[in-house]
Amino acid sequence: MTRLHKIIGLCCLLSTPATQAGNIEISDNDYITRQLALSCIQSSKEMASERQQLRISEAEKVHLASKISYLQNEVTKRRKLIKSLDRQPVRQNNDNYNKLVIQFESLLEEHQQTIQLFEEKQHLFISQHKQFGEIEYHHNQHCLQKKQISQNLYREVCQNEKNSWCASFYF
Repeated sequence: MTRLHKIIGLCCLLSTPATQAGNIEISDNDYITRQLALSCIQSSKEMASERQQLRISEAEKVHLASKISYLQNEVTKRRKLIKSLDRQPVRQNNDNYNKLVIQFESLLEEHQQTIQLFEEKQHLFISQHKQFGEIEYHHNQHCLQKKQISQNLYREVCQNEKNSWCASFYF
């Protein structure tokens, strides 16, 4: 029995610092700690950076979608022109016809490459969006639950910072 009490006592002794370490973000008076404030500032910066990257990726996708549409229209025009020339019994200008076929093949290849690039950008965008969601979730869980910060800590950590987390406090 004494041995069991020693083991339990040792477990309690070891678990106390771990319990306190888990709560280093919240001070005794329920205010945000310096460590949490710095972490929130960092995650706010990461969110802003990820948000900007998402905007850039979205703009690239819009540009590529527009290019795909343009190329599709050009391919369709050339295809119709080639078919109409094929129906004529005699090709009057064989050189122009050959150039038209080469243009058509080139446009078709560019169209396929642009579609492939768009799909790659789409996968990248999905990955970036997932990463942003994880950062945002973590930020919301840790930084938006506690809204009390001392004026001294605010001045110390937010004085030179321009981010949304620091801007959310008013005194």
